[in-house]
Amino acid sequence: MRVSLFLHYILFILSSNQSSCFSFCRYVIPPAYGRKFEQLAASRFPSLAKRCPAFLRHKMTIISPSLLTKESIPYSKMTQFEGEFMITFPYGYHSGFNYGFNCAESTNFALERWIEYGKHSTKCTCRDHMVKISMDPFVYKYQPELYEDWCRGINLTPHPEDKQLTKIRLSTNKSKFQRIVL
Repeated sequence: MRVSLFLHYILFILSSNQSSCFSFCRYVIPPAYGRKFEQLAASRFPSLAKRCPAFLRHKMTIISPSLLTKESIPYSKMTQFEGEFMITFPYGYHSGFNYGFNCAESTNFALERWIEYGKHSTKCTCRDHMVKISMDPFVYKYQPELYEDWCRGINLTPHPEDKQLTKIRLSTNKSKFQRIVL
């Protein structure tokens, strides 16, 4: 009963107050610096990194923006106001906090060009209840020529944020791909 009354009270406050105090501050790191950020986080939280390669998904860590600046990892600070949408791009790490009362909802969606990010994402190995999105149907539909290898655990495509230029080409038998580093 208390929980129900509390939720009703919060929803009443949220629906009756039209001020701009319902906002969310978010710090965002560009995808191009995702790998560098992961390395920094692993060096600052070695026991967590050792336990699970995807420990940043557990939402148990916070890193000061001043440390990001010191380590030459750029970030943006933005405020999301009531009624606004915010899209977080793949491999763009983010963190934030509310300035006041807030009811927020999030959803996962992706564009076709985001498939490679999903294929290269780090999976949580220590928790069963983490969100897991299988890339199998996406590879099957959008990269059918790679699907057979993908199902065998072979990923022939580079991570989209890899600095090293790579090119994939068909070999002479047209059924296998070769990875060529330029």
